[in-house]
Amino acid sequence: MQASVNNEKIMNSLIVEAILAKSESRGLNVELIESAYQFAEEAIGNRLRSSDGTRFIGHFIRVAAILALELEITNSEVIAAGFLHALVAHTDVTYQTLEEKFSKRIANLIKLWTILSEEDQEHAALIKSLQESPDRLAALVKLSDRLDNIRRLRFADRPGKREHYIRQTESLYLPFAKRTNEYLYRGFLRALERLKSQKPG
Repeated sequence: MQASVNNEKIMNSLIVEAILAKSESRGLNVELIESAYQFAEEAIGNRLRSSDGTRFIGHFIRVAAILALELEITNSEVIAAGFLHALVAHTDVTYQTLEEKFSKRIANLIKLWTILSEEDQEHAALIKSLQESPDRLAALVKLSDRLDNIRRLRFADRPGKREHYIRQTESLYLPFAKRTNEYLYRGFLRALERLKSQKPG
């Protein structure tokens, strides 16, 4: 168990270093991005995800990595938002705190897609608001979050939630991704295909 935790920490550290190196090579605000990561790591601590039992910070890191390394986003605030995106939902951090410590845009990027429940209607309303938002990059943060979740769903041990998540992703997020970004759309298709080919148990 300890070896697994150590491996996870090493992998997370390597991904963060890759994000920072890539950001520096593009002349982005590395200080802002690294500060966002450090703040997220301290705020979330060792809290574990109920879906797969891994540290929550790993999800934040992977979302930032999708934005910085896969989508090659060159906006420092958007990459920082990737690290910070779920803190309000899972800690006592507030939007006001994010605005004061980072920027109003980062707080708004996160606020734009915060939901109150997992009901389809809530997600449909969220997608509509993202499509209508003047800040088009907010949609990429949300879709990157969803893509990491669907990629990790193969490790989840709750079949009921898994099936609901797949169905909801196919009906709502796959069309949204197709309208928004071709790379993310293809990423969803590949992840869903792997899930459907996975043997039960």
